[in-house]
Amino acid sequence: MEKFLRTVRKSKWNKNSELKWLKDGQLQADALVDLSSKGNKLSLYLVDTDNADLQLRVVAALAANRDHIAHIDCAFIEPEFLQSIGVKIEDVDGETADDKVNAIHKDLAELTASQVFEIAKHISDKQDLRRFLKNKVEGAITSGVQNKDLDYARIKLLNKEALLPSKSEKVVNDPTREVEIARDRQPSATAHGASVRMTMTERVFRFLLALLKRDK
Repeated sequence: MEKFLRTVRKSKWNKNSELKWLKDGQLQADALVDLSSKGNKLSLYLVDTDNADLQLRVVAALAANRDHIAHIDCAFIEPEFLQSIGVKIEDVDGETADDKVNAIHKDLAELTASQVFEIAKHISDKQDLRRFLKNKVEGAITSGVQNKDLDYARIKLLNKEALLPSKSEKVVNDPTREVEIARDRQPSATAHGASVRMTMTERVFRFLLALLKRDK
């Protein structure tokens, strides 16, 4: 099944026990910030809800557009619902570092305030929300860079250099260098012989030292 994915802040949509003044069925006003439009448009991505890899790829692309990696909360909205309230949906390329993700980007266009409120109420009622934890997001971004799904040059993370493999990791991933490293780790015959000679010398020295002490 296909649904639209929109990043939100899950805590603003779940029932909050700290907001005792908020009655059942009511939505706190702060939640509407997650549906803040620009030019009366709202950005979403059309994903297959049965394709967990695709969802994570979209989340990784969106996270790579931020300053820092953190957990990502998403709300899922049925296309049929948007059609039922007369929302205009446009095919517009996204602006992430992943071109495949950009291709499934959509804009909800020509939005009215009442339509935005209907969308907010739908999200609140359905509670079709999911959190992608920070470590999973970070792993997906790292894999995306290594697989070249994410264009490193377009990633906006402030510490994106940490996503690149270190020199030691590059060596380990190179089969030819792994053989060389294995050879280097094996003790040579010369080194083994030197070790044996040192051991015999030490024994002789200790024997002579014992004789001197006995003579005294």
